Amino acid sequence: MTFEEAGQHLSLALEAAVSRYGAMVRQVGRKYRLDESDLDEVMQEVRIRLWRARGTSEMVGEANTSYIYRTASTAALDVL
Repeated sequence: MTFEEAGQHLSLALEAAVSRYGAMVRQVGRKYRLDESDLDEVMQEVRIRLWRARGTSEMVGEANTSYIYRTASTAALDVL
């Protein structure tokens, strides 16, 4: 697999995770009373943190609900 193909796989895995857990991430942000623009920032932070911590499409795909919830919570607190 080329570097470009690996990057595309990772991008698809990140988008799949955000799609799967997006409602929960937004709910976490609302719990902290963030407005819509801040919720978007939390979503972006979750993407970035998954990319940094997991690094490969396989590892991103293995992220579970608990991991995403904790990641969203810390991202929301950082936005505050």
